[in-house]
Amino acid sequence: MLVLLTKTAKNLLDTLRKETPKRKNGLFVYRELEALSGLNNFDLINALDYLEEKCLIKQARLNGQESIGVSLTHKGTYYEEIKQIAIKEFLFKSVLVPIAISVLTTAIITFIGFLWGQNAISQKIAEPINTTSQGVNP
Repeated sequence: MLVLLTKTAKNLLDTLRKETPKRKNGLFVYRELEALSGLNNFDLINALDYLEEKCLIKQARLNGQESIGVSLTHKGTYYEEIKQIAIKEFLFKSVLVPIAISVLTTAIITFIGFLWGQNAISQKIAEPINTTSQGVNP
C-alpha cells in the first residue's frame, strides 16, 4: 500500500535514508536529528511520530520507557522502491486490466455479430426464389 507523506516527514525520511549507511547501527539520537534535519524540536517530534505511525521508523527505548533515538525499518529504508511497486500495481489493476477486458469483450461481441450475420445470409441464400408471376393467366 502506498504511504502518503507530508513534505516535512518526506524530507526527514530522505535525510535518515541518506545518513543511515554512514552509521554502524543505524541509530539516530534526537540531538543529531535536529542538526541533520534543520527542524525545530516540535516539528521534529511530530514528523517522527508520523513516520513511526506509518511504520517507516522505530524508536529505540531505554529500559522500555524513554526514547533515546530512532532507526529506519525495512519499509522506511526501501520506501522509494516500495512506492514504485505500489504505483505499478495500481496502474496494472486500475488501467491495464479494464482496458484488456474491454478489448476482449468488444472482440467477442463483434465475432458473435459476424457469425449471426453469416447465418442470416446463408438462410436467405437457401430460400427458393419464386419465379412464377402471380395474377397473370395466359
